[in-house]
Amino acid sequence: MHDVCRMVINAAVTIAGSARGRRLGNLEFSLVDQTAEHETHPDGICRLLAEAALARKLAVAKGYAELAGEVQAKLERGSSAAFRVECLRPVSPRTDDSTGDQVPFYESYGEKQVAAGHYRQILRYREHIAPLAETLGRLKHT
Repeated sequence: MHDVCRMVINAAVTIAGSARGRRLGNLEFSLVDQTAEHETHPDGICRLLAEAALARKLAVAKGYAELAGEVQAKLERGSSAAFRVECLRPVSPRTDDSTGDQVPFYESYGEKQVAAGHYRQILRYREHIAPLAETLGRLKHT
C-alpha cells in the first residue's frame, strides 16, 4: 500500500501545485532506515528527538500491534538510536509509476502470504494498481 499512497500523494501535490500556480514541496520518509538519512539528503528536514520524545515514540510504536514485531526486531538488531532521528527528504513526483519488468515486492510478498494462508488474493500491479495509476495520471493533467 506504500506504493499506492505515494502515487496518491504525487497526484495530490501536482494537482494542488497547479491550482496554486506554483510547485509544492513533496516529502517522504524512509520506512527502512533513518540513521544516516540526514547525511545523504542535505535538503531534507531532520530532527533529533530528545530522550522524552524518543521514549514516547517507542512506547507508542511498541503498543501498535501491527508494528510491534518490526519495532522489536529493529531494537534487537541495534539500539533505540535508529528511532531517534526523523527525516523528511524531498522527492519529485514520478510521471511513470509502472514497475517495468520487475515484479514489485508486494506481489512476491503477497504470493508467500497467500501460500501460507494469510491472504486470499495477491495484489497485482497490472490488475489492481495500474488502473489507479492511469486514473491519477489523467487527473494530474486536467
